[in-house]
Amino acid sequence: MITDPQSVKFCNEEIRPLADSIARNFAVMQTILASWAAKGMAATIIDDSSVIADGSAADGRTQITGADVCALIALATTLVGMGTGQNSAIPTVLKIAVNPGP
Repeated sequence: MITDPQSVKFCNEEIRPLADSIARNFAVMQTILASWAAKGMAATIIDDSSVIADGSAADGRTQITGADVCALIALATTLVGMGTGQNSAIPTVLKIAVNPGP
């Protein structure tokens, strides 16, 4: 049994919150990917250099393109796939997480 106070504190203050964050973000990615598919966004957000007219040019945020959005969707798809595959790491995260909800 690990009883070292510094180790216990580290796990309670850093490791468990990290697991909570990963679990919440996993759930958010699943929701966004489902929304992307349900709304047919791939038909309107094309994987090219077209800029998304989201007001970013006027408010100082970095402009993003259809390719940027599609790249992030691809990354989310990969990460969710890693979490739901045969060699899933998500059960480990959920075991450690205290507040995994979205």
